[in-house]
Amino acid sequence: MNTSNKILTGFLIVIFLVPVFILLSFNSKIRNGQFTVVKNEQSKGANFRNGNFKPYKVVKLVSPPGRALKCNLQYADSLYYSYNINNSQDSIRVYNLGDTLFIQYIRRKEQKDNTDVYADNELYVEVKLPSVEQLVVNNAEAIISDMNASVTKNMLVEVYGTGMLNVGAMEGDDNDQTGKTPYAIERLSFKSANGEVSFGKNVHIGQLMIQADGTSTINIEEGAAIDDIQGSLSDSCAVKASWKYVKRLAVLNKN
Repeated sequence: MNTSNKILTGFLIVIFLVPVFILLSFNSKIRNGQFTVVKNEQSKGANFRNGNFKPYKVVKLVSPPGRALKCNLQYADSLYYSYNINNSQDSIRVYNLGDTLFIQYIRRKEQKDNTDVYADNELYVEVKLPSVEQLVVNNAEAIISDMNASVTKNMLVEVYGTGMLNVGAMEGDDNDQTGKTPYAIERLSFKSANGEVSFGKNVHIGQLMIQADGTSTINIEEGAAIDDIQGSLSDSCAVKASWKYVKRLAVLNKN
């Protein structure tokens, strides 16, 4: 073998061995704790938060007065939530306690005066879950535009304080529901103390059992269908609906 071939062979051996020595060196440092291996997942930004939760029977949304927490409940086979904190100091806590799934707005900054500071700190949470049969809304806003293709047989909802429930597609929604299967509920029991409920244009409810106290508000958009309405409304309740529903709700007024 001539000199030039020896030089070339030596050069190729060096090129091959250098990465091997570097890899062995890194492995040694990792074993000694000098480097930490970190799983690299798809980044969605520093403000993105997500997680899972356990099976539940009741979903409870808890927020300070003012509807700072807005929760979009969406049908899925998984139990998953996600949200962006939007550079806010406030956050969301999602946890199971007994048979109840809590989605709670956590306010980090104390209110120094009587001014309303919640509007600047609204947090929108998307919750993926297979069903919502019992829901409690305390000063938050819950949105249920659809749950699954079949009819929801029974739903029990309680709304308190400044809380609000939106059921079905609302007027002005970007996703037009025209021609799509209505969001159908066989029996909805709704209880409210000063809260608000809105039934969207694609909702079909077989029986609505309603107990509205204080300054509760009932909104029924054009296109919504409610076959049977029973229950009671306080004198202070407000109803925003077509004349046919105003008449039906008026007879439920407490004297």
